[in-house]
Amino acid sequence: MAHLSELDILEARRRALVAESELHRQQIAVEVEHLRAATAWVERAMSAARSVLAAWPVLAPVAGFVIARKGRSLLRTVGKGWSWWRIGRRLAGLWRRR
Repeated sequence: MAHLSELDILEARRRALVAESELHRQQIAVEVEHLRAATAWVERAMSAARSVLAAWPVLAPVAGFVIARKGRSLLRTVGKGWSWWRIGRRLAGLWRRR
């Protein structure tokens, strides 16, 4: 009889551990989804970096020409570059939506 109650105790303990394990699995699944959402920008940043690296040989001479033009200050050139960058981002967003 003592042997049977010991088996019952062990079975109840096993059920409790299985339930606890399932709870931990669900918590881990939620955390993984949060991590995916938090790191989604990494994929976009890598894609942008690859496109910039591919276009760098073309963009570098153009940027050098724009900066080296006579009568232009570096601050004004940087300001225009920033403006073009913002316009390009907006156009890229419109392009992606289409």
